[in-house]
Amino acid sequence: DFGDIAVSGVKGGLDVDSDSGDITVRNIEAGSASIDLRSDFGEITLEDAQGNDVEAHSNSGRITFQRIDAAGYMILTSDFGKLVFEKGSAASLVIEANSGSITLTDLVIEGALEAHSDFGAIKIKAHLVEKVRTKTRTLDRFQELLWDDHIGVDIDQRHRGRDAAK
Repeated sequence: DFGDIAVSGVKGGLDVDSDSGDITVRNIEAGSASIDLRSDFGEITLEDAQGNDVEAHSNSGRITFQRIDAAGYMILTSDFGKLVFEKGSAASLVIEANSGSITLTDLVIEGALEAHSDFGAIKIKAHLVEKVRTKTRTLDRFQELLWDDHIGVDIDQRHRGRDAAK
């Protein structure tokens, strides 16, 4: 219930819940199982993990995901705290902050991407990624990404190999 939780090197699904304390999880190979992390009060950090569905919720605390690959959906929510997801992939992504900023960097999202912050900026920093598709398909639904609630959204596209003088 109380105190920090650290988990590393697990093969298989993972379900971690803390009433008060940070959750730090590294090197998880969940395969077709899911990863579910919840903290009432404390930061959640997930690094170098893969699984089917991945979820994290914090009532009060920052959530940081780095190098995470979800074959299914990914959901990150925080009532109060910054949300950061860097270098990863998911079939779909829902990321919501009631009071805190959202930063998404170097991600591949195959389907829907929903990002919402009631009070805080949303920053998306992305490399241009070219994908070759062998089958034609209808355009993926791009659900409401930008709400007109006077919250700023920055979208940066970094191009490799450009002349710095330009």
